[in-house]
Amino acid sequence: MQPVFIIKPDVKRVCAVNVIKVAAAAAIIVAAVTYSKYLFDISIFVEAFELSTESLPDTKTIVANFVMGILLASLLTFVVSYLSVSKRQYIFYPDRLEADKNFMIFNVGRVVVPLMNIVSVRSDSQGEQKLFGMGQIEFELSGLPEKQAKLDNIRKPESYLPYIQRLIDNVKAQNASQYAFQTQLSSTLNRTI
Repeated sequence: MQPVFIIKPDVKRVCAVNVIKVAAAAAIIVAAVTYSKYLFDISIFVEAFELSTESLPDTKTIVANFVMGILLASLLTFVVSYLSVSKRQYIFYPDRLEADKNFMIFNVGRVVVPLMNIVSVRSDSQGEQKLFGMGQIEFELSGLPEKQAKLDNIRKPESYLPYIQRLIDNVKAQNASQYAFQTQLSSTLNRTI
């Protein structure tokens, strides 16, 4: 069966958000370490560990090491985010939704949600996702072990809601029609017997 449409997460924006988070955290650490000599008395450590002041690196060396750490952490974050998010996709078929389950950079399975079991659909954007124009599409489910499903890191998620709702309405109308036909056929056969 051919998919009706496929939604993919916005890889560039997800990577940008993750890199900014890591760089900000690392910058806070750099600032704390850089200004630590003004906040803490380092001479206590020098005496406790019997270090000479010549063996301690100067502030410029510490800052250079942390800047390199920020760059390396940002690069690693970018690579892992890109590999993880670029493989993810949400496939809508006429009767079901299939979504990949990822752990870091590995696809570990696939979740299948029959459209018949979706009670409601809504979009949500919070925090940094809202700032970057992203969000998630949330499904309330019935008749399944999970009561909720989410499609994460979608750019402008509200624009997909009418299409998804139309798919759900079509499936429910088709099932109602089949049920009515089966009921009528059953009652006709019962009368003739």
